[in-house]
Amino acid sequence: MIYPPPVHPTYLPVPPVAAARPRRNTTLLIVLAVLLVVVVALCSAAVFLLRREAPDPEAARAGSVAARPLSGLGGTPRPPEADRVYTGSGSKVVRLPAATGALHLVVMTHNGSGGFAVTSVDDSGQIVGLLGHSYGKYRGTMMLDSREQPTALRVRATGSWQVAIRDARKAPTWTGKSSGTTSTVLQVDPAAVPASTTVRYSHRGEGNFVVRSYDYRSWDLLVNEIGKLQGDTELTAGTRFVEIEADGAWTFNRRS
Repeated sequence: MIYPPPVHPTYLPVPPVAAARPRRNTTLLIVLAVLLVVVVALCSAAVFLLRREAPDPEAARAGSVAARPLSGLGGTPRPPEADRVYTGSGSKVVRLPAATGALHLVVMTHNGSGGFAVTSVDDSGQIVGLLGHSYGKYRGTMMLDSREQPTALRVRATGSWQVAIRDARKAPTWTGKSSGTTSTVLQVDPAAVPASTTVRYSHRGEGNFVVRSYDYRSWDLLVNEIGKLQGDTELTAGTRFVEIEADGAWTFNRRS
């Protein structure tokens, strides 16, 4: 028997299959990029507007009615209160007694070589005043309760310190000419300022130089500058106290 020759199958080449490429959602990427740019632009605009519109707290309060009347200045005269003196070392909280209706000063002394700061706080713990701050030894006097009624003082110090609460009627009297080298409060005799009075001031320190005046019901920001300077300002009739905040030699004299 004769067999036919074997038939071999014919294999056709299989074309290569291209590797699948990851799909890119170009539209989604563009949308995300646009949203990011918009968010950044809105944030920048908001920051600019906040900085532009934010009021200067010192200037906003200046000349406004005080948070409480300047009690202790009018009414029936009574003897000045005795000083209340607190001493310590390092950082402490000094609790103040209840209000007596009088106006007070705070006289601060620091004998350390590092930072020193005294702030007043209300019954909720909020800061209502920065009373004194320096690096190293310090002595200065500021108004304590002319604008707010604090309930405590926070003392931050690296050395020993003393804080005295003093009746404002014990402040030295301004006679039309005064000078000093640190922060102080001057009592003004109403007879010395019967009408608006021009005063020439100067400051030789490197830091802030601030002058505020107080009458029976309000206060006014007269000077708020930095560094060495001189100029003129006005004291109005009825001024009872002048508070001078300085870190160097200063003068405050009536112009003739």
